[in-house]
Amino acid sequence: MGCVATAQSNNGGICPISAVDPSTCNYEIGLSVVAILSTLPFLYFDIYLGRLKEINLEKKFITVDAIVAFIYVLLWFIGFWYLFNRWSESDRTHLKGFIIDNVKCGLAFTFLSILSWGTSFGICIIRLRVVSHTVTYDDGTSEAEYLDSSRAPTYVISNSAI
Repeated sequence: MGCVATAQSNNGGICPISAVDPSTCNYEIGLSVVAILSTLPFLYFDIYLGRLKEINLEKKFITVDAIVAFIYVLLWFIGFWYLFNRWSESDRTHLKGFIIDNVKCGLAFTFLSILSWGTSFGICIIRLRVVSHTVTYDDGTSEAEYLDSSRAPTYVISNSAI
């Protein structure tokens, strides 16, 4: 994000990726800022979920996290395709060497963002599977709490079938 912004400011405010479409640079810069700001609540929830005892609420948080990660995978893929397409069609003869290097770093950033958000999505799916298979007993405690404590779980046997 910083590489593309620097390249744009050193090129007289004209986007070096595509002089025809000035919104090309703004897409990557805007998406980077929004992605960074949207990770802050999830960082808080990841810290908070370590102390959370309610499994259903944890499932909801992880599901929202997975959906957001998947949306960012799609947005970064579209951004990489769009930026790379514009860069391959642009005339680079008038650009200085460091501006070209900055644009290449921006393109690498978009590609690596696809990989990092894809990894985040995969981790969310794994966490969601683990949370979905957690046993919750009638008293509201989970299987992990009984394994950590010395007490044995109490099972409620219903006589409704008799």
